[in-house]
Amino acid sequence: MIPLVILTAATLYCWIAVKDEAGLWTFSIFCGVFSSGINTLFPTALSQLTSDLSKMETRIGMVFTILSFATLTGMPIGGALIDPSPGGSSYLGLELFSATAMLAGAAFLLLARTAKVGRKSSVRT
Repeated sequence: MIPLVILTAATLYCWIAVKDEAGLWTFSIFCGVFSSGINTLFPTALSQLTSDLSKMETRIGMVFTILSFATLTGMPIGGALIDPSPGGSSYLGLELFSATAMLAGAAFLLLARTAKVGRKSSVRT
């Protein structure tokens, strides 16, 4: 899951360079593939961090509760970051915010994995 989050962050940083319709289609495809992997693997990765399976439902519920606040506030923050200039809007603030937030998420995932298994790179949780 961590590689998918990093790839999604890189794709979101590439969004800055999109200037035409072909670039938008390419960006949409790559971002859709990588971010869908994050959405589907998230509960699985969370269950890997839980050693006591009787607490898994509680932890997933807690994490989805926290995610609900991010979902609730993400759209208004994104809308506020769009700069409505005459002749066209600038999405640079939104692009940088989304990519940096995704990169911060990757850092938190790396910290969680390191806390669980240590600094070994070949250990599967």
